[in-house]
Amino acid sequence: QPSSHNKTESTAKGLQGQFLLSLQAPLHRLHPRRYSVMSSAFGGHFGSYAASAVAVCHYLAPNSLADQSEGILSSLEVVDASTEKLGDCTICLCEMGKDAFAVVDGGGGDANDSEEETVVRLSCSHCFHRNCLESSLKNHKPVCPICRKPVREPQGACPSGSMSVSVNTGYICPGFRNKDGTPTQAIVINYSIPSGTQKSYHYHPGVKFSGTSREAYLPHNIEGHELLARLVYAWSRGLIFNVGTSLTSHAQNVVTWTSIHHKTSLSGGSHGFPDDGYVLNTNESLDGLYVPDGESCRADKKVKPIVSSLPPPPDAAADKTVDEDSGKESDSTNASAKASETALRRLIFSNPTIAYNAPAAMHSSKPLGPSPSGTMTISLLHGCSCPGFFHPSGSPAETICIQYDIPQGVQKSYHENPGVTYRGVSRLAYVPDTVEGHKLLLRLICSWKEGWNLAVGTSMTTGRSNAVVWSTLVPHKTGVTGGPFGFPDVSYIQNCNLALDALNIPTADACMAAATASSAAPDSKRART
Repeated sequence: QPSSHNKTESTAKGLQGQFLLSLQAPLHRLHPRRYSVMSSAFGGHFGSYAASAVAVCHYLAPNSLADQSEGILSSLEVVDASTEKLGDCTICLCEMGKDAFAVVDGGGGDANDSEEETVVRLSCSHCFHRNCLESSLKNHKPVCPICRKPVREPQGACPSGSMSVSVNTGYICPGFRNKDGTPTQAIVINYSIPSGTQKSYHYHPGVKFSGTSREAYLPHNIEGHELLARLVYAWSRGLIFNVGTSLTSHAQNVVTWTSIHHKTSLSGGSHGFPDDGYVLNTNESLDGLYVPDGESCRADKKVKPIVSSLPPPPDAAADKTVDEDSGKESDSTNASAKASETALRRLIFSNPTIAYNAPAAMHSSKPLGPSPSGTMTISLLHGCSCPGFFHPSGSPAETICIQYDIPQGVQKSYHENPGVTYRGVSRLAYVPDTVEGHKLLLRLICSWKEGWNLAVGTSMTTGRSNAVVWSTLVPHKTGVTGGPFGFPDVSYIQNCNLALDALNIPTADACMAAATASSAAPDSKRART
């Protein structure tokens, strides 16, 4: 209708606007350059597109992954076993400081092979025969055989390349929302690995491999930034990619993903968002590769420049309130909860060693457990995350170590073989460094002071009699790498609390009140036994 040109033009623009609106949602998932081109072609109707400054981390693959165990061992502290009571080496089960046969290269030995073993101490304070530790590091992963803390940085087989990171206002990460209800933007990660020649540690040394470019995404929130720090650390140690055969195309001599999960789509699918369990699953895969927690990774000299160049997530800024007395801003977010957590943590670590003196006989007036005399020592394993547990910020929780030291003694009347000697032992258990872990630990301290955590009897694993064994009434987690007695186990804290309830162990609040009152008493009345 030529006579109504203005109306026709207006209608056309309206239809065009509806068309653009219907396309805008999926188009923001395109590559930034393609999105910008299409936005310009339609007169900018797609809205403004902006990305943060791109941070790039370059990785140069080593020529070889030579065994580093000798270098590790040469830097360890040598322990004078004649001046320290060390107990048994947990690798060969022989006493440290006395003649014991060495277990070298996975082999055994006999009495004719005995030699005075050198004892060394790792940074986590656990001691071993030097030869036993050397064998363990060569034949197993480079971690402490007891607490699994890495003895050196992890190193993967990724070829050389670059990792670039940016936050994009045109990318929305499905399944996530900010505290104000707005959709969460996405962190964009681009990996670029040029073609090259396989190294000695690849499947076909000397053979050419095809390079690749990969794009992945993370939510632009607190937990996404925590995970990003760990991924940058993993990239800088060659843990993200390998060279091998593709599981999808079956092509050989190509760059492939390792076991570290990545999301490569923002529109669903098995490898895309939304996925509520992605952050947890990826953190667990990084735990398995001994990548430190997010806070430790952010302090790393290779990681810090990358993560610090990005804009902070919207929820990172805590709500501020003004103190009427001082006129200064104060952080009001969960202030009382944080104060309570700080007090709880301070109480636990203020007196980390608790002694227990077993009674000569049981009295019906106050039932006690069958644990022999000894000490319970509490320490924090820095850099050792507890699988399955995270702080409210999304960062992995570290691990608290409980060490029970029981010296050799004679069995009491209530033990399996009264009057018979039992061997001394050191036992390790773990709880997460979280509020719930702290509360459980307070109750375990109370149960220890009532003799319920250990017993004397026959070991179910070795069959050895007259041994210090775990109590069947109080469950403990003795590892952080899985298995029936290790973490992760999301039901452990609940199950252990139920077991302590059955023994009439006071609640965590009651234990804390009693401990606080004891710490406030005069020194002469404050002995913890």
